[in-house]
Amino acid sequence: MVNMDQIMSTYFRSETGRPLTEYEIDDAGLVNVFNNKLSLYKPTQKLPVKFGKVQELMMFDKGLTTLEGVPIECDGIVAAKNKLTNLAHCTAKLRYLNVSNNKLTTLEGSLRSVHMLDVMFNPLKSLDGLENMEVNEIRIHYTEQLPLLKLLVAKEIFIVKHYMQEMVQLSEILNKHAGTGKQGAIKCAAELIKAGYKDNARW
Repeated sequence: MVNMDQIMSTYFRSETGRPLTEYEIDDAGLVNVFNNKLSLYKPTQKLPVKFGKVQELMMFDKGLTTLEGVPIECDGIVAAKNKLTNLAHCTAKLRYLNVSNNKLTTLEGSLRSVHMLDVMFNPLKSLDGLENMEVNEIRIHYTEQLPLLKLLVAKEIFIVKHYMQEMVQLSEILNKHAGTGKQGAIKCAAELIKAGYKDNARW
């Protein structure tokens, strides 16, 4: 029989850094943690439980290869510096999601609504999946061959190159058309090409 107390105290820590002992399990078998920011303490490729409601979940540099088990209701998730290859299993409406420094090649997955999405320093080949999301702000780093027009789904775009250096001209062009989606893609593409970003002027 699964000893849930042992699993929770072994793998997770509360906001104070102590083993997590206060939680409840709902009728669907989901773990709810109220009034507490939760941190994954022990490295694992996959969360050992499935969460329902959690205030905030921190999973920095823990070897995760999947978001399976993340909360259905959550304020924010930090899953930076792991080994994620997609955004599957993340269905919550989030205030923020930080999946920087992973192995994402696209943004395909289950995510539908997030206020701030940080996907910096991933080996992205396309932004496929972003067009299906409601995004207020996105943070991303620049690569020469990456199609950028799907960024226009977001209302605010922050794009950097090396060492967090913002690309001012590129940011100005993209943010001029931010929030227009595919409708504004043609005008934005023309400006990108004129500014020397022909390879990026693709949807």
